[in-house]
Order: sequence, then C-alpha cells, then structure tokens
Amino acid sequence: MFGGGGGVIVPAEIRELHEYGVTRIYSPEDGQRMGLPGMIGEMVMRCDQDLTGHAPQALAAIEGHAEANWRALAQLVTALENGGADDGIVDALRKEAAGRRVPVLGITGTGGAGKSSLTDELIRRLRLDQRTACAWPSSPSTRRAARAAAPCSATASA
Repeated sequence: MFGGGGGVIVPAEIRELHEYGVTRIYSPEDGQRMGLPGMIGEMVMRCDQDLTGHAPQALAAIEGHAEANWRALAQLVTALENGGADDGIVDALRKEAAGRRVPVLGITGTGGAGKSSLTDELIRRLRLDQRTACAWPSSPSTRRAARAAAPCSATASA
C-alpha cells in the first residue's frame, strides 16, 4: 500500500503508517524531488514481483465460491499467464477442461463502435439470468465490470 505525495504528512505520521504496514508514504519533499512520474515509477517498480509462487498446486483450491477460491483462481491465472504454473495443475486443468464444452463469444470492431458498451450490457443481462460462468473481455474497464458481475471459475459449468 502506498500513500501521500501531495498533502502534509509529518514524519511521525509516516512512521506510524509504516507500523500499520503501509509500504511507502511519499512526503511533500518526495513529491518535489521525484515528481508524480517518479513516484509512479517507484510504485510500479516496487510492485513488479513474480507472484507465481503463490499459485495453488491443486484444482481443489479453485473449486467453490469462497473468497479464498477466487484468490487462488486469480493466482493461478497469473501463474498461467507468466508460464510459471505447476505442471501438475496445468495437466489437471487441461484434463478437466477437455470434458467440457463452453460456448465462446467474440466481439470485434473498430474503436468507438460500442464493443465495450455491448459487452457490459450482455454481461449484466447474463448475470441477471445467472447463466454465465466466466467473462474476460480485453478492455480493462469491461473486465472490471465482468469480474464484479460474474467472477470466473475454471470448474464452473456454463
């Protein structure tokens, strides 16, 4: 967690926030010295870590709808994207997926054609109808809406 950068946070408050677990508090002096681009660059650098070691080792970790299951799924997706997922879970996931037929809908078009608006509305309607198991649009804003409306589950039926 990061904070500060513009307001006046005195050194005593910075120490207290560190004790609460805040990673970095930017003081007004940091803002003057580093500027906004420097602070952003430092935050990105500090957050750029390989998280594949946190990925689950068994499919059971992603089965269910508890917060821990969703977290494990996110960790597994990260490991898969980075090519660092355990071979055993990748094989188990492929075996599980091979027995399922899941419809896929692709929406393409030029910029500004309304793809995100259409996708948002489809996800909303699917969510209301309780028929969607997973949505992963390419637009970050639509992806946030998809996650909120219908969290993905690799083992849920469509």
